[in-house]
Amino acid sequence: MQRAAEEMEQILFWENELKAEADHEKELQREFLEIKADVAECKAKIQGLDFGQDNPNRDEQESEKALNQAGGVCGQAASRAQREGEGGPPHALVAPSQIKERRLTGPKELREWWARWSQAQKTQNKVIHRSELTIYLRSTKV
Repeated sequence: MQRAAEEMEQILFWENELKAEADHEKELQREFLEIKADVAECKAKIQGLDFGQDNPNRDEQESEKALNQAGGVCGQAASRAQREGEGGPPHALVAPSQIKERRLTGPKELREWWARWSQAQKTQNKVIHRSELTIYLRSTKV
């Protein structure tokens, strides 16, 4: 009699586990569809910006504002996807082979890009302790 009760308890336990798994799967599917819709919206906004064409009639501030708005929505979708992830390393949203930078169309843009790039290359000299240097070099002799 006791054995039958234990088996019944085991069956009920696994039925509850199965129901919980099914509910969890439905929730993951719903989240996936939300993220997929956000990605489609972001893609439409980004494609609407026409990065490859230099339109002199369009004010630069308007294009920056549109880019920031698109980035805000897309950034929220990406951050939500990372928060809801399994805690593993973040995945690239776009394959490196698919990333295309728009070409600089004039000397002004080239100067601005060069200024940003050279500023990013300037790093502050940091004093480090020899023990840190040993770690960086993976050596015991410094």
